[in-house]
Amino acid sequence: MHRPSILFSALSMLVSMAVFAGEHVAESHQINWWGLGSKYRDSPALGWYILTFIIFVSGLIYAVKKPLGLYLAARSNDIRKAINEAKIAKEDATRQMLACQERLSQLDNEIAHMKAEFVKQGTLEKAQLKKAAEQMAVQIAKDADDVIAGDMRQAMYRLKQEMAGQVVALVREEIKNRTNQQIENRMRSEFTQDVGKLMH
Repeated sequence: MHRPSILFSALSMLVSMAVFAGEHVAESHQINWWGLGSKYRDSPALGWYILTFIIFVSGLIYAVKKPLGLYLAARSNDIRKAINEAKIAKEDATRQMLACQERLSQLDNEIAHMKAEFVKQGTLEKAQLKKAAEQMAVQIAKDADDVIAGDMRQAMYRLKQEMAGQVVALVREEIKNRTNQQIENRMRSEFTQDVGKLMH
């Protein structure tokens, strides 16, 4: 309990006692401040009441002041400590939030960088695949040309062999025919000569 609250309670009690005494004074038309004894039985000594009450309140304040001060100081320290801890926690939370935001921004940058790398890598691979396909097409065309050229050479070789065989056969036939004709002409000439000799 705070010291102003104690004083306020004490003043309230004094006011109550003064009102009570005022009511008695209104009845007896006399205020008893310090008188004691049986004759003042109807009007108690208001001064002694007030003095006793002030001493009681002073003693109470003296007795409560030190522990109350210690309690209030400890409470103030606890509140100050709690405020400092809350402030530190807020600063930590702010730092963590900023760190998270920084990480998120870095993550966005990393994702954008990775996406750009993927696009670049995909473009390079597409170009490489296209180049490889073109080279393969050229190689296939070249191999096809080589195969066709080889087949044509073989066909020409076979054709030349066939033509050479036919030419040789024709030459042989021609030679045979000419030889037979020459033999026939010779035999005919010899036969004519023999017939001529027999007739002469």
